[in-house]
Amino acid sequence: MKLRNVHKQVLMIGLCLLVMLGVWLSAVRAATVNLTFAGRMGPTELATYEKLLREYEAKNPGVKIRIENYSASEYDNKILVEMAAGTPPDVMYIHYSRFPQYAKSGALFDLTPFIERDKFDLDQFFPATRMQLKYKGKEGLGIPRETSSIVLFYNQDMFDEFGLAYPNKDWTYDTTLEVARKLSKDLNNDGTNDTWGILAPWQWFQRVNVVWAFGGSILNADYTAFTMNQAPAVKAIQWIADLIWKHKVSPQVGTSSFTFTRGNVGMFYAGYWDIGYHKGNNFIWDAAMLPSGPAGRYVRTGTGGYAIPAGSKNKEEAWKLLKYLASYEAMVAIGETGVAIPAHLQAALHPSVIGGYPKNRRVFVESLQFGRIDPVTTVWNEMNAALDKALAPVWAGREDAQHALSAVEPTINALLKQQ
Repeated sequence: MKLRNVHKQVLMIGLCLLVMLGVWLSAVRAATVNLTFAGRMGPTELATYEKLLREYEAKNPGVKIRIENYSASEYDNKILVEMAAGTPPDVMYIHYSRFPQYAKSGALFDLTPFIERDKFDLDQFFPATRMQLKYKGKEGLGIPRETSSIVLFYNQDMFDEFGLAYPNKDWTYDTTLEVARKLSKDLNNDGTNDTWGILAPWQWFQRVNVVWAFGGSILNADYTAFTMNQAPAVKAIQWIADLIWKHKVSPQVGTSSFTFTRGNVGMFYAGYWDIGYHKGNNFIWDAAMLPSGPAGRYVRTGTGGYAIPAGSKNKEEAWKLLKYLASYEAMVAIGETGVAIPAHLQAALHPSVIGGYPKNRRVFVESLQFGRIDPVTTVWNEMNAALDKALAPVWAGREDAQHALSAVEPTINALLKQQ
């Protein structure tokens, strides 16, 4: 009997322990905060975020972070589907070109109360990055992560071979054309150039630098009308096309046998993100500031940031994570990847960010003093698509810039009315 009672007692104690364990596990699960961070990252950037987020978890017991990573082409569609389903990420990357659409639809949580409560200093970021994350003059729907600038990559070996001085801050667009002529050579006399001076800056993030330098604009001051069909912008677009067809210093658009990577093109309008693509070039190259035009020197800057979707169920914890990702230390880590210039003023100047290859890597940051932002609207992507389609015949040498830009004006203005 006594043995039976002992068994009963052991069984009861075991049951009590199981109940207590279940209660404890339930409490632990309840105390665990599960967050989701969404981004559009390549392998190097993803590895950096994985490291940053694991470090954050170690410093914040009870917080678990899941990463959602999509390609740039599918990212926004994936996020919008999640928002519609009521399961958005808690912290998300947001690009300035899509920011107005998210802001207009009310999809972003207003961070202003958190910013004010925690005295979060927005002045630690480049002014242009803050400007590009404003909607109708309102700040607080996103925190800057990165900025960018366009510079001139040049093949140093090719310049040396032809005995030419390297690009410098005194260069104008006339200088650029003159040097491009000297770099363009038919070495075997077969009627086709074997080296080209420059890749015509026809892409949207390249051509706008030329448009501004020639005194042109894309839209008017309040973004309600298309102005790229006016004389200064038309002259700029024609200047780009003439590099290919009139001066014959640039290969035709899409010619894969002549690229900066192959070493047979002397100059190239490049962004910070291009560094990684050219680290393995088998020639010495460097970077210089863009030339100045009739209206001065202008450099396109673009911004990416962090935001908290309005549908996040963990806004307080999401804000803590966002602050960590926007910190100096995290910004330096992202800058070291060579993917983007940190939006944080001090992080952008860290030796590990501005050092490395190319030798004059700091020119990306120095160029920001000439920075100008795109006129981003809620129809920005549709507008760029229409422009690309309209300008394709110009780059192909079948149409002049004036005709193409005048023809697309009604389409752009109709889009602007949809804002």
